[in-house]
Amino acid sequence: MSDDLMNNEPERANDDTMHDDTADIEELGSNSVYEGGEGRRHGRRRRNDGRAPGFGGWLAAVISLSAVCLALAAVVTYGWLNISSMQEAMAGMQTEALYELNSIVDNLDSNLSKARVASSPRDRTQLLSDIAIESEMAEVILERMPLETQFTGELTAFLNKMGDSAQSMLHTAAAGGDWEEWQLSGLEYMYRNNLKIKKALNDIVSSSTPDDMLALVRGKESIFAGGMQELENNVIEEPKGIFDGPFAEGAEKTNISYFETLPQSSAADAVREAEKLFADYGVTGAKCTGEAAHGGTAFYNVALTTGDGEMLAQLSKRGAKLVMFDSYKPCDGHNFSPERCRAIAEDFLAAAGYEGLTPVWMSENGTTCNINFCAEQNGVVLYPDMIKVKVCEERGIVTGMEAMSYVKNHSSRHIAGATVTSEQAESAIDGRIEVRGTRLALIPLDGEELLCHEFNGTFDGREYFVYVDARTGEEVQVLTVIGTAQGRAVL
Repeated sequence: MSDDLMNNEPERANDDTMHDDTADIEELGSNSVYEGGEGRRHGRRRRNDGRAPGFGGWLAAVISLSAVCLALAAVVTYGWLNISSMQEAMAGMQTEALYELNSIVDNLDSNLSKARVASSPRDRTQLLSDIAIESEMAEVILERMPLETQFTGELTAFLNKMGDSAQSMLHTAAAGGDWEEWQLSGLEYMYRNNLKIKKALNDIVSSSTPDDMLALVRGKESIFAGGMQELENNVIEEPKGIFDGPFAEGAEKTNISYFETLPQSSAADAVREAEKLFADYGVTGAKCTGEAAHGGTAFYNVALTTGDGEMLAQLSKRGAKLVMFDSYKPCDGHNFSPERCRAIAEDFLAAAGYEGLTPVWMSENGTTCNINFCAEQNGVVLYPDMIKVKVCEERGIVTGMEAMSYVKNHSSRHIAGATVTSEQAESAIDGRIEVRGTRLALIPLDGEELLCHEFNGTFDGREYFVYVDARTGEEVQVLTVIGTAQGRAVL
């Protein structure tokens, strides 16, 4: 051998040793074997899937799984902490809203107490403007709070009506006119009711804690929610007020049977019927603009064009009966009395196919006379079967009509006779009410219909309607007239 060859031999031996050690390590970590026989080695290795994983593989898998679990736990923990932080932040904002609501109700108390004794138009205008604005602000805050409507429905309705009443009285104050008795009574009612709300709300604010609000945000029971429900149920005295006649808001339960026997009509039939009904209105064009449905009954929408405004009407698909219309026509003077307006309304309803009706309520709103009619059966007024009509006192024409309650409820009823006389029923009502008239009436009550003795009378400058069950003699409903100085019953 040459010296160079001898010098290189140890290095080759070392290389082989290092190579073998590496191979052994690779065999443990990669589950691979060398191919070949008779001691020969080959550089290419093949994975043996038939063997169980070695320790290194399990270790890597466990480490990877642990890392994933830790990461997931971190994410879940972060998410929980993040949600918790968001709920706490929301509870803080809602607490601020509660304090703001309490402050606004305090301001309303101050302004309402001043408005009760203010006499100058300037003071009245300023106070009523503040009351209208503050009522709306309180309503907005209340609607944004995380409370079920069962806790806030009556309170929201009160705030809404207080704002509307303030707006209405504002026009009188701005014109420098004196308030009517009904306006003063309404103001007194708003003041007394708001004062009770103020005291109850102050108690809620002083007794509740941040944890109570946080529980409310998280959807759990809380003292705050209980306090609001107590306020809703026992503090707010929402009067059964009459703005446009007893039960004018419509019956809760409906009985769609009025159209069952009427033939189907087309859109062209509805247009022709509308043109016929409004022949005296100078109609220059009429067309069906679509269809609508209310309470299981279908209607055609008809638009009519006249020389002085548009009219919109709805006629039933069965029978092409007019059930609603409204118009936009000028009406500025008082050329027709309310009694004459009532006759005009009766003629219009007869032309539309509605007969056997009796007027039950009349009121004036500016130059418009509003008359409510109800069906009558065997001397009993059927309040669920109501039609409302508007008549322009300047022109002596019907400018609006709505018969939805009538068409939803009208039918021939089996009405059992009264077992309690009118005299017996009158003994059940407050003796301070000076009764002006009485009659039998079928009224909607709790989703049902109840035969009652209806008493209309006055007490302490207010007008009342009291209803006594004609079978038991029990007083079941008391309504008071608010919102209009000109409204009156037709008895």
